[in-house]
Amino acid sequence: MSPILKYVGEEPVDQEKLDLMSLEESPERQFGENEEPEYIQQEAEEMGSTEPVNNHQLQQDIEHVFTEAAGRQGKAAESNAKEPQLQQEDERATTKHEQLQSNKEQAEQEQLREAKERTFEEAQLQYEAQQRTAEQQEQEQILHKEQARQAARVEQEHLKQETEPRAATEQEEQKHLQREAKQPQILHEECATQAAARAEQEQFQKEAGLITTSQQVEEERALHKEQEKQAHLNREEVAAG
Repeated sequence: MSPILKYVGEEPVDQEKLDLMSLEESPERQFGENEEPEYIQQEAEEMGSTEPVNNHQLQQDIEHVFTEAAGRQGKAAESNAKEPQLQQEDERATTKHEQLQSNKEQAEQEQLREAKERTFEEAQLQYEAQQRTAEQQEQEQILHKEQARQAARVEQEHLKQETEPRAATEQEEQKHLQREAKQPQILHEECATQAAARAEQEQFQKEAGLITTSQQVEEERALHKEQEKQAHLNREEVAAG
């Protein structure tokens, strides 16, 4: 390896030393391929090398060093140029992450809200079902009471239908017994009325000077018998009724 590369290595190049090693500074430093100036050999010895310095190799090494330095500077410039873009990408990534986090939180809040709504709806449905059950039970109780009242009315009507004819019959019998009980009194009253009428008629005739004949007496007796017969028939009719 060239002594220059050993000295330079991969570290940043000292510009002053590169200027000293440049072959383009003055004509006296332009050498032939096999020439080895004394000061170059001296520099090589100071760097710890005893090998003869090849001018052509030295030129290539210097160009290589400059090329690598330019490459590193280009990469640094490119990196510096990309820094805003990288920063923007980082900001976009951060914004995207924050947006995703916000979306996640919103989704969690939405799920929590939906869960609460489902819980409320389930409780509401359960309450409505309980209300319907209570109303249904109340309606069943009302229906049962109404059926019981209807059954009681039917039973009462049935008993009424059974008892009313019997009561009517008993009432008719009572009236019949009352008529039978009153019949002798009626007959007695009728006879008394007729006797009073005859006495009044006789008194009138006596006062008029009329004479009662035996024929009139017979007629009165026949009338009296007819009245008694009629009264007897009335009693039999009442008894048969």
